[in-house]
Amino acid sequence: MIEFDNVSMTYQKGAPLALRDVSFTIDDGEFVFIIGHSGSGKSTIVKLLTCEERPLSGTVAVDEYCLNTLKRRWVPYLRRNIGMVFQDFRLISTKTIFENVAFPLEIQGFSRKAIDRQVSMVLSTVGLRHREKAFPNELSGGEQQRVAIARAMVNNPAILLADEPTGNLDPVNSETIMALLEEINRSGTTVVVCTHDRELVNRMKKRIIEIDEGYLIRDAKESVYSDDVTTRMATNAARHMHEASVNIATATVGVDALEEAVVEASQQTEETASESVDQFQLRFSEEYNLQAKPDSNLVSSEEMTDASEQYKQETDRDEHSATDTIN
Repeated sequence: MIEFDNVSMTYQKGAPLALRDVSFTIDDGEFVFIIGHSGSGKSTIVKLLTCEERPLSGTVAVDEYCLNTLKRRWVPYLRRNIGMVFQDFRLISTKTIFENVAFPLEIQGFSRKAIDRQVSMVLSTVGLRHREKAFPNELSGGEQQRVAIARAMVNNPAILLADEPTGNLDPVNSETIMALLEEINRSGTTVVVCTHDRELVNRMKKRIIEIDEGYLIRDAKESVYSDDVTTRMATNAARHMHEASVNIATATVGVDALEEAVVEASQQTEETASESVDQFQLRFSEEYNLQAKPDSNLVSSEEMTDASEQYKQETDRDEHSATDTIN
């Protein structure tokens, strides 16, 4: 399962956000198109899923892996469960088709027998078993992309990510590639395709996650491309919702800070008042030669009562003396 939870992402400090509070879940075995114009944030999602980048905020998870905190030494193990297909194929020009597909297994230390069996099987799946000894420059663009798909599938990954897989292909080869991805999906593999190929998306009618200006503006099952006006309206709505949530969060922080300040001021006032009472009692006891209790700086209540009576008598006597003097 793939899960994005309020994910925001920027490529450098101070730069505009490439993703803004994006949340979605992709269940095992789904086929999902992530669509949007160039620069909308589609490839950023792919880079986060493969740990090429880390989110600025929010959480990205793939099965049991939390990618925010995944240590670098575990990234290769994550990627063994994710097959990658790129727009530009990324085949090694000095290796044959067979060797290109076998390369991931060789890195992992598979036996020659296991490699031969697995590579032959996936090349048969993509219809290129007969071209296994050819080099990439001897193949058409569509054939090279099928080799790239075979390489992505040779590990039997749970997830296949395809970033603009038909971007460099003609319509006929594009259809062939998408049919192959659909066949792979029917075998149980989760397939996520980032694309802006409107015709293919409309024809296949799969689940669509639409990104624009970093906002998730639509998540719909068995859907098609929306028109530009609808997209723009959805983007504006997403922007306003994002700004409103930021304002609410800021206001909440402000209220919390104010409440904390009031509580702190109240505590300080109580402490100051308590200190004033204590100081008065000490001064009073010193003036009337009262003894404080052994375990406290304060005198007992009985002693304070006696001292208060003495203080009252002295005050009354002073008032009588003053009256006599006036008379």
